[in-house]
Formats: sequence, structure tokens, C-alpha cells
Amino acid sequence: MWLIVLAGLLHCASAYDVDLKKLDGLAKARVEVELKEALCCIRVCRLVVFTLTLYCEAFLRAQFGLNV
Repeated sequence: MWLIVLAGLLHCASAYDVDLKKLDGLAKARVEVELKEALCCIRVCRLVVFTLTLYCEAFLRAQFGLNV
């Protein structure tokens, strides 16, 4: 019984032609998109940290007359 099910599954799987180059290209494209999104996130985080630093320095100057 299991042999018949396995043979049926193998027959169905072999019916599809898989283009390995196309799969490789799709995988690389996905990695490139994820890297671009990560770089964008890093740039936004860097901008937020820079802006917070400026606000903190301005606050310290205004409240305590400190030059940071």
C-alpha cells in the first residue's frame, strides 16, 4: 500500500520541470530585496539616533549651559 502511494507521489513530482537557474535567480533576488530593506532600516535608525543626539545636546545647553 505504502509503495503505491510513494510511487504515485514520485510520479506527480517528476511531472513538474524545475528550472534550477530560475530558482537560483529568484532566491538571489529575494536576498537582494531583504538586504536593501535592512540597509534602509539601518539608515533610518542612524538618522533617529543622530536627531536624538542633537536634541539632547540642545536640551543640555538650554537647561544647564553645558557645551557637549
